This record gives sequence, structure tokens and C-alpha cells, in this order.
Amino acid sequence: MTKSIKVGIVALFSPVLAANLCASSIGIVNPSFESLGNLNNGYLTCASIAVFQAKGCRTDENPGTGWIGSFAGGADNTMQFGVTSPYLTGDLSLTGLDPSYVTGVKDPGPNVAGGSYGYVALRGAGATLNTQVDLTQTLTGVFLELNLDYILRVSVGYRAQAATPTAYSVILGTTTGGELASNSVALTPGQWTDVAVVYSSGASNARAGQTLTITLRGLSTVETGFDNVRLDAAVPEPGTVFLLGGSLLGLWAYRRKRASKV
Repeated sequence: MTKSIKVGIVALFSPVLAANLCASSIGIVNPSFESLGNLNNGYLTCASIAVFQAKGCRTDENPGTGWIGSFAGGADNTMQFGVTSPYLTGDLSLTGLDPSYVTGVKDPGPNVAGGSYGYVALRGAGATLNTQVDLTQTLTGVFLELNLDYILRVSVGYRAQAATPTAYSVILGTTTGGELASNSVALTPGQWTDVAVVYSSGASNARAGQTLTITLRGLSTVETGFDNVRLDAAVPEPGTVFLLGGSLLGLWAYRRKRASKV
């Protein structure tokens, strides 16, 4: 067997293996918070939708289509969650002299100019301070299945002007059982970071069949931005792995046989 044939065998089975190990994408409604939904359900801190998309402002208590905002603890319910659109022109007229709206975190996704992102922040003080603020999406028709690895990825960031780091959590869960897995990593102010949550359902799982949920949780008074939400599910096919392994074993046996004749 020539070297080119041996290389050809590996090249033949490697794409097959890769194809069977690759993840399939699970659909998420409004993953980059570009669809504002019904603005009558939330306050818009600028004159019109056109201004929102072109210059930047934000909604109050309106996280956009597909997402539900909620909070726990405290009584303050002003500007806890919604959608922010970064400034493009540096126009200060919409937010007075607050520079954080001009030089803060920018949208990381491949969206149109002025693309937006979801935000959360604890509001209030003392006894009225919230303990958590959530943006949650229930993935209708998407159920926890056995023998799958779920990979949730979210771009997370906060403004460069923040005096202290933000606290947050990205959570994969189910409607009836709550959290399956969560993650948070240290962030660099003014930059977006991809945060991944990985959950393996295993061969047996008491929560199999439950509807999946995604929760983006704020645990700080520092406003946290979320964008570009993605969820994949992957499972390797053992037959393909065995096939490739058998091919490599055959190559090894051939080399031993050839070496014994020398």
C-alpha cells in the first residue's frame, strides 16, 4: 500500500467523522435583540424607532420579541431590562451628558448599523434593591433529549465607564425543573466576550422531555449587555468512530506486516 493510498483512507473517513460530530443549531427567536416588538408595552427613551436604530437609545421594561423580562426582590422596576442601541453619531441630546451611552459597549453581531442588544441591571437601594433581573426565552417545541451535548453561547459585555465589574449568569434550563447548567466568566470593560454553557443530558435523565429555556441573568447594578444568543446540540455516532478506528488499525497492521518482511 502506497503512502498516497494511506493518506487517502484517512482523508476519506475524517470528513465523515467530522460531519457526524458537528452540532445542529436550535432556533432562537430574536437572538440579537433586533426585533423590538410592541413598543407600546415599554418606554422608548428617544423620539421614534428610526432614531433608536440610527442614533441609539433604549427601551424600558421591553426586551423585544421572544424574550420576557422579570426581577426578584426589591420594589424598583425602572430601567431594569430592555434593549439598548449604541450611538453612532455621538449625539448627546438623548441622554444628557452621560458619556457611557456614546463610548460604551458596541453591538458585536453582524447586524445593520445601530444594531441593538439586550440589557439587565439591578435597580433600587437598600431594601428596595433587586436581587436579580432576568431575560428569559422559552424554546417552544424544543425539549431536552437524551444522549445530547447542548452548547449555549452568548456574547456578554458591559460599559467601559463602569467603576466596578458586573456580575451575571448565562443559564440553560427547563420550564419545570429550573437550571440545568450555567456559566459566567470575567469580562473586560467595553468589550464583548463569548460565554459558553455546556450540558450533557446523558443516557438517562429525569428531566428528559421538558421544554428548554434560556435565561440571561443580571446580578449587579452595573448594566450588563447580552447579544448573539446561540444554542447547538451535538452527538457523536459511535459507528463512525469505530469505522475510522478500524481503518487506522488496518494501517497499523499493514505497517507491522511490511516491517516484518524487511
